This record gives sequence, structure tokens and C-alpha cells, in this order.
Amino acid sequence: MIQYTINNNPFISLDAYIDIAGLKAIEKNITLGIVKSKNNIGDAGAGKVNFYPSAIQNKSMSLQDISWDEVIRDPAHPYYEQYKELKFDNTACRMFNRYMFDTIQMGQSLSLRTYKTKQFQLKDSAEHCFDCPSIVNFPELMSWIKNLTIFQEIGRIIFFFNSPYDKHAVHKDHFFGSKEQFILINLNPEKKEFFILHDNGEKLIVDSKAVVFDPRNYHGTEGKEYYGWTLRIDGKFNKDWLQTTDLLGHYL
Repeated sequence: MIQYTINNNPFISLDAYIDIAGLKAIEKNITLGIVKSKNNIGDAGAGKVNFYPSAIQNKSMSLQDISWDEVIRDPAHPYYEQYKELKFDNTACRMFNRYMFDTIQMGQSLSLRTYKTKQFQLKDSAEHCFDCPSIVNFPELMSWIKNLTIFQEIGRIIFFFNSPYDKHAVHKDHFFGSKEQFILINLNPEKKEFFILHDNGEKLIVDSKAVVFDPRNYHGTEGKEYYGWTLRIDGKFNKDWLQTTDLLGHYL
């Protein structure tokens, strides 16, 4: 059983409602943009905590349950002296743990648009988001997004990356009282597995190329034998588009 559903479904496939063929046609341009933006790719996940020991990948944890800043500054932590030597730099401490500890991290990400500091809950708002430097490397993708007619305004746009056989932290997202309006695109499900967890911990593998789902459910990704990416686009849905997908009653 999935706790939070959309029209009684764990996810809604959007493959029939958006221009997947058009996106596939510019895949080489997208890959080129990713390479051109390599210096802006960084660790993904919430600022508070980006990984857990793999032994605690279960439904008792979420990305917001532990403050990463508190963890690395805890004198009782077995790696406290090493964290201290690294001057408690988050990125450096995560890298240390990657090689020393049984961890599953959140992989890496690349933002094309992002929200202003401490305004995560406004990531669907054009007014409260801004373009990142790498957006200039994706003119074809940005044109594709603007031509979708899905959104009346666009907020955050972010890539999430998986290396081969890369397991990311199973997590759930913040919920601020209104249903999050976004689409998740996994253009090549054969390269990257996206899943939602049932209450019993069983994976519901999503093989659609574009979906909406409720991120209050535990979810995650796993790399296969290839490198892969997913793209999340946040915004405010166009009412006319919602009607064509039978989603108007759920979101508005």
C-alpha cells in the first residue's frame, strides 16, 4: 500500500500528455549541456543531511530527521577528529564518509533554476526562483519546457544523477500543506530505476518516462549498468492542462 495517492493511484504517468518524442530528439543537446556544466554539479539532497548508513534505510527516517551539521560536530561521533581536521566542511566530510563508512548518499545534482535561500517551500514559484549559471547550456531543453503548456509558471528545475549501480538514499520530502506541483522525467528508465516504497518496504518500480507522484511517500533511485539522470520541474500547473489529465480535482 502507498500512503499518499493521486486519484487513488501511487503515481500518474504523463507519457501520453507531454512531448516525450521532442525531448528524446534533443537528448544529445541535453547531454552536451550536462558536460558543459560539469563544474556546477554538486552533492544532492537536503542541506541538513545527505546520507545515512545503509543499515538504517527504512521508513523511520527522512531527509529532515537528522541535522548533518549536528552529526559532524558531535564529539562522540567515531570520525569527529577527522571531521574537525576537515574543518567541518560538509562536502569534504561527505567525501570522507563515502570511503570510510557504510553509506548511501543522495548522488549529485545540477540546478538550472533554484529557490532563494531558505525558501524551499516556494520552489514552485517563478517569483521566488532564479536562473543558475548552467541554464545557458540548455537552450533546447528550456525551449522544450516552455512549450509544454503544463505550467502557468515555472520554479525550480533540477537534474539528479546516478552513476552505474549507484544507490541513493530512500527518502521523503518536506510537506508544507499544499500538494506539490511538479513533474519528474526519467527519459531512460532502462538506465536509472525510480521507485516508490509501499508501506511494507516493497518497491513499486515506475517505468514511465514522466510522472507526478506525492513526494511524502518514501522514494528513491538506483543506477543500473549505465549513467543516468532524472529531471524535476517544479511550478504551478496550468488549469486547462490539468483538466485534460483529469488531475484538476486533485491539485485545485
